[in-house]
Amino acid sequence: NFCSKLWGKKHFSITLIKHNVSFILGQCGFPESYPDISLLEKFQTENEFPEGHEVLYQCSPGFQQTNGTANSICKDGKWTAVQVTCERKYKVCC
Repeated sequence: NFCSKLWGKKHFSITLIKHNVSFILGQCGFPESYPDISLLEKFQTENEFPEGHEVLYQCSPGFQQTNGTANSICKDGKWTAVQVTCERKYKVCC
């Protein structure tokens, strides 16, 4: 029916406009999640991530950082890759 078609177009337009504004301003969505590392707690409650915003990660419990940096920066609307290596603190033997 006409109303559902009209609503669908309005909804699409609103979504498109919101996406474009987000891209123009360089906003990023919530930071990526990775196995063996987690976002520091202070960043888990943030809702806005503008261009240039940096977040920090830490190795998951039972793991320790052995190489790299555990940060990511919002750049051009996307998060930079986290370049960190976390290894188990205690290796299982035998």
